[in-house]
Amino acid sequence: MSRLWDAIDLLDVQAWIEQYVETKSGGPTELILKDCPKCHNNKGKLYVNPEKKVWICYVCEWGRNQHDIVILLSAISDRSLNDIRKEILEAVPAAVSGDMEEQLTKALNQNPDEQLDLALPISIELPGSDNFTTLTGQRVLAYCGRRGVKMDDIVRYKLRLSGKLGMTANSDRKWPGPFLVFPVFDTYGTPVGYQGRHVDGRDPKYVSSKSIANWLWPVENLRPWISLLILVEGPFDAMGLQRLGYTALCTFGKKLSLVQEHIIRELKPETLLFAWDLDAMKEIQRTVSRMSYAFDRVLVADFEHPSGKKVDPGDALNDVSVAAWIHERIAGAIDVASPEFLEWQLAKV
Repeated sequence: MSRLWDAIDLLDVQAWIEQYVETKSGGPTELILKDCPKCHNNKGKLYVNPEKKVWICYVCEWGRNQHDIVILLSAISDRSLNDIRKEILEAVPAAVSGDMEEQLTKALNQNPDEQLDLALPISIELPGSDNFTTLTGQRVLAYCGRRGVKMDDIVRYKLRLSGKLGMTANSDRKWPGPFLVFPVFDTYGTPVGYQGRHVDGRDPKYVSSKSIANWLWPVENLRPWISLLILVEGPFDAMGLQRLGYTALCTFGKKLSLVQEHIIRELKPETLLFAWDLDAMKEIQRTVSRMSYAFDRVLVADFEHPSGKKVDPGDALNDVSVAAWIHERIAGAIDVASPEFLEWQLAKV
């Protein structure tokens, strides 16, 4: 569990709600609220289970498949989501002890990049250009061709090129390229980060903006209630799965920051599937365990090929034969709540 979700788990939801609205019993495990903030029905059709931290309005269905009780608390109190989260983190530590208290204390004193400050993101200047007609642009286009990236992809994802690249567009230290640049936008199209891939494979192969760990790609224009959301490590894997018809986002590595978790929660996927490489099982197990607490259905796909060859979803960009394998592995993904998942983990040790 993340620090925030630990704090939410310990929150007395009933007491919190009763600060703002009157309730009555709906049975041994439920509260009834007279007014629904969503549809404004005032006939007592909003039911809340404080222990499970779920709710539903039996008029407008608000709350069904929701997994973040903060959304309800925000609507009841007419306060922002971020406001509520900060209050929970500040209020809960006094009621806990031991390791949990230490974790929550750290959450309140974490560095700025890790804080859940979800105000409007700061727009950044993207490096390089979108002019692929230059000599450098031609080299980058040749690399795109080798990776199976088409001109349609370049336009769709607003890909760029850069002869040199640093951790900020105006960085004093820049590594010589050329780089294919993947610009990162938030859901409203604000440029917030980027990652560059060296087209000749020289070190460093990847150069990313400082804030990259707080973003997912390509999240621009995505809207909530996604049926299946697949998480992969890098942009090529995300592109490969997108071309095959899946909704996929790259996490820029095998870790999820608190901000990335928040973005995923806001997208409200019915099923969350991890398609990370299996060369870091401990990190995968830790993250999958944490996210299984937040979502009803979490799956893991194993792309280990019988040939022993490493096969990634990104390979589907220029190898048609890989597509069938990718579809097969996604269809056979393992539910982390099943006995098969434990057997699979033991087999990977």
